[in-house]
Amino acid sequence: MKKILFGLFLVSIVFVFFISEENAELFSKAQERNGLTYLINKEKPYTGILVTYYKNKQIKWKGNYKEGNLDGKSIWYYKNSDMSLTINYKEGKKEREYIYYCENGQIKEVRNYKAGKREGESVSYDENGQLKEKYNY
Repeated sequence: MKKILFGLFLVSIVFVFFISEENAELFSKAQERNGLTYLINKEKPYTGILVTYYKNKQIKWKGNYKEGNLDGKSIWYYKNSDMSLTINYKEGKKEREYIYYCENGQIKEVRNYKAGKREGESVSYDENGQLKEKYNY
């Protein structure tokens, strides 16, 4: 029962934080200064969600920023709205899992990062989900 409640809690956080875009800003309204991201004409580094869209108005990318750095999950999408890539960041550096998907939804590559550097096992698969390569860092 605790696992079910915890799972529902995680889903609700993802829904509120990543699915809801009312508070998101367009990436085109942001700029990088001294390695940090700011909204144009703002003095304080940006905290919140930035998003970009394809011409067909489907989301292309969305990422969470904290004090001007990518922090949390960033997600790239194919034009059909399926995920193409998810990367976790902590203070602007890749952290934990990086997952790249084929257009058919199969996982193409999984990497692990710690403080921006590859760590542990990385694996790649073909479009049918068969193991192609495996590396350890």
